[in-house]
Amino acid sequence: MNVLIVYAHPNPRSFNAAMREAAVDTLTEAGHAVQVSDLYAMHFKATLDEHDFKERQNPNFFDPTNEQYHAAMRGSFADDIAKEIEKVDWANLVIFQFPLWWQSFPAILKGWCDRVLANGIAVNFATYDPLLSGKKALLAFTTGGVLRCTLPTDRWGILTSCLRSLATCSGRLASKSCPRLLLMASARSLLMSAKWSYSAIANGCFRCDSKRNPKRGFSASLGCRNPRVKETDE
Repeated sequence: MNVLIVYAHPNPRSFNAAMREAAVDTLTEAGHAVQVSDLYAMHFKATLDEHDFKERQNPNFFDPTNEQYHAAMRGSFADDIAKEIEKVDWANLVIFQFPLWWQSFPAILKGWCDRVLANGIAVNFATYDPLLSGKKALLAFTTGGVLRCTLPTDRWGILTSCLRSLATCSGRLASKSCPRLLLMASARSLLMSAKWSYSAIANGCFRCDSKRNPKRGFSASLGCRNPRVKETDE
């Protein structure tokens, strides 16, 4: 299996970085091929503009949707976009690794979705037909919120609502299926659970188990949790 990890965190010593490394190590050891797009390290441009295209369909009026389709048909995207599109084409599974900031994902990741999952690449906006069917997507992210932050009665609402736009973007990869969620709080035991989760992915298990813990909030993982790992408040 070919796996692309789209990683969006500015701190190389963060828990998100540890999550990324857990995915890379576990999947690589299982024999899968892994590529990482470290958006901050790449200084990836987050703004969609006229400079995204080597050749313009209409140089007098900038319409991003039409320009993207034109570039997709002619292969005239800017080099940084073209490289990411090649990675997406190569991948069977795309993992989005990021922190939840202000009830959403970092702007640099939104920019990646805007520029890479383009009209004519991930979806045909004229018909809304998916063009990358058969691929899988996984949202792996961290949050410092407590349990009440994930309830419908809270002012912030449930996490699926917060991440609706990214789920829609990643849903272009996963066709009509819902992208899976892997939500981790910053605790050592949960990092071990992440490794077990990626082991489940490596072994062909791609399902989502979720659990609410009044002390920790909401956590979700793929596959089976390690029964020997005790949840602590560390």
